[in-house]
Parts: sequence; structure tokens; C-alpha cells
Amino acid sequence: MFPLEKFICSYEIALRLKELQVPQESLFYRNSETEVSRDQVPTFTGEVDSLCSSFTSEELLQFLPLSIPIDKGIFVPNGKTYELISDEDLEEFRSEGALLISLQTVDDSEPFLTKYALGGRMVIAMKLQKGMFHNLLSWGETEADSRGRMVIQLIDDGILNFS
Repeated sequence: MFPLEKFICSYEIALRLKELQVPQESLFYRNSETEVSRDQVPTFTGEVDSLCSSFTSEELLQFLPLSIPIDKGIFVPNGKTYELISDEDLEEFRSEGALLISLQTVDDSEPFLTKYALGGRMVIAMKLQKGMFHNLLSWGETEADSRGRMVIQLIDDGILNFS
């Protein structure tokens, strides 16, 4: 049998999701790295402020849009660099948008990947200051961590809002 920690997001991610006002409704709650409860109303004796939902990967999937709209400001990888999405690709993928992909890889340290892609072949990126790019891509030791990090990234990027 697998330990519960393989199915729920880490305490660090759970706390960050709470700070970002993600609705705190989950099968599991925690108030430390090790204390996890399956009670509907947690009965912890610890600090109330540290109590947070410890979401499963399926619960986190409910917060992630299955696709996000794309526009002319989106960048796609082009070998060693990024370029603005072509008019041809924009036209082809505009109706479906960038699709959510969640998978397990062969990486040992963080084998789970969540990303938004066009046609399964391009990672979507936004240009930041100083010529840097920010990919809509997140890794995790568990699927829940990978998806939790993507929820955080989409909130930080202004794509999701729970406040």
C-alpha cells in the first residue's frame, strides 16, 4: 500500500494554496508536515492559521482549466530560443487553446509534469523582463505537487483568481 503522502500535495504547497485563497475543501487536511486528518471538520490542536487542505491530484485537477486561451502575445519554443506564435499556429489552435497535459516521466527526483501545450508539441511561454521566458510547466515529486504548483503558477500569472 502506498503512503498517503504519495496522493496529497505537500504541506508547503498546501499552505501556499491557502495563502492564495484557493477554496479549502478537500478530503484531507493538515496543520504540519506530518499531521494529516480525513475528518470533514479537522480536530487538530495546532495553530488554526496553519490548518489547510491537503489536496489530492484529482481535487487539484478541478481547479485547473482544461485549456487556456491563446493570443498573439504567446511564445513557443523554437529549438534553443522562443518566438511569438505564428499566425498559422494561432489560427489552428485558437478555438481549442493551449491544452492541459499531466503525465509521469522517467525523471527520478520529480517524475510528474503538468503543462499547457498546443497540439501536444509546444510549451506555452510568457516573456518576462530582460529577455527571460516563463513556461507554463511544473514538476513535482507527486502528481498532486505538480498540479498544485501549476495552480499556484496560474494564480501568480493572473490566469486563475479565487479572491
